Amino acid sequence: MKVFFDHNMSPALARAVRELFHDWHEITILSEEFRRDATDMEVITAFKSRGPLAGDLRGSAHHEE
Repeated sequence: MKVFFDHNMSPALARAVRELFHDWHEITILSEEFRRDATDMEVITAFKSRGPLAGDLRGSAHHEE
């Protein structure tokens, strides 16, 4: 499972969860990969390039809201 921790989660807690579950899940801490002011569309587009996202029912036809 892929788990994303956004900027609202404590970075220390996110790192602790990553350490506990790194053998079973892919855990990404957004603050380690993106600037704090990155738009949702920038983040989503970057993650879509890595493979499908769960719950992405709209597919690639979705336009920026």
